[in-house]
Amino acid sequence: DDYAEALLARRPAPRDDTASVSSSTLASRIAKQFDLMGGATTIDAGDASSLAAIEAAVDLLRTRTCDAVVCAAGQRNMNRLVYEGLARDGMLAAGSDVRAPFDSAAAGIVPGEGAGALVLKRLADAERDGDTVLAVIRGVAVSTDRNSAERAIRDAGRKALATAGIDQRQVAVVDTNVATREQSVALENALIDVHDPTARPHPLIFGSLTAQIGATEAASGMASLLKCLAAFNRHSFPATFGMQTPAASIATPHRPAESARR
Repeated sequence: DDYAEALLARRPAPRDDTASVSSSTLASRIAKQFDLMGGATTIDAGDASSLAAIEAAVDLLRTRTCDAVVCAAGQRNMNRLVYEGLARDGMLAAGSDVRAPFDSAAAGIVPGEGAGALVLKRLADAERDGDTVLAVIRGVAVSTDRNSAERAIRDAGRKALATAGIDQRQVAVVDTNVATREQSVALENALIDVHDPTARPHPLIFGSLTAQIGATEAASGMASLLKCLAAFNRHSFPATFGMQTPAASIATPHRPAESARR
């Protein structure tokens, strides 16, 4: 009894009677614990989970179903089963010389974990309420293609640009969370296709948070967005850890279009 009392004093979550033992009920536990009112739901879309959740949150705001949304994402990876599974599939990085995803010698991943949350509101409402606005989401898109990761990335990029109503030449930064070298190649090809380097007035800056904190899977999109928020507000984009020799596809200089230079 003494142990139970001490445990519950330090960790009150077990007092929750929703019996949340999986991600499907985690949102309900959070909403109840903080008395947030309103509905609560969990979205599981693999590595795209956090961006899919943000997309759903944006839709709730645009349709005026909600006036404010707490959108959170998390991933736990620090257990032996995760490492054993990655090692069995040949995906776990070996040795101490771990390279960034876009490095020509990149091979394998290092698991990462963490959690992040955003409070989302319509811009007009946030300005009316005197909230501190860190950024404006103008477009978000998630695309899946079981046969081609490159095609899925390309489709998501084009859909996001169309939803935001901007031209690809206006994009200054792309942050990614690819893990394996195969994913890096697919992303490199998709980026070149969507953000045509020959038609840009300035180089496209892109990096990977995976190099800094590991492969965070379901939380990767949220982590990448939070990284960009911090970078934009500090007016400084961090270097990519573990980058020694960039892959040929991104190391090759691309000359801007003549009209863009003029």
